[in-house]
Amino acid sequence: MAKQAYRLSDAEWLRIKSLKAAIEFKYCVDESELKTAIEDIYADMRVYSGSLDWSRFYAVFFTTEAFAREKDILAKFKIVKADHNWTPFIVHGEGTRAMKMGKKKFLPTE
Repeated sequence: MAKQAYRLSDAEWLRIKSLKAAIEFKYCVDESELKTAIEDIYADMRVYSGSLDWSRFYAVFFTTEAFAREKDILAKFKIVKADHNWTPFIVHGEGTRAMKMGKKKFLPTE
């Protein structure tokens, strides 16, 4: 029996329906936030496993400092036997958060 199709509606997601691809963005200012973000991705893997609408997933971790490398995240994915249809990426750059109507919003620094 096919699993129910889930709708990705969170503002952290970008969806490309024609490719059945979904990209989740995580903003991390320190290693603790990165750890939490990775755990969130693991939870999402369980939720969207078997989705009829989405078959490719990309996790983009934006960090304000180079405290992690892509190969470290790939190693963690391998240890937990992460779904093979999820691909992680890490991007480093400057940025800060601003509060807007009770939600976190990413604002790049100039």
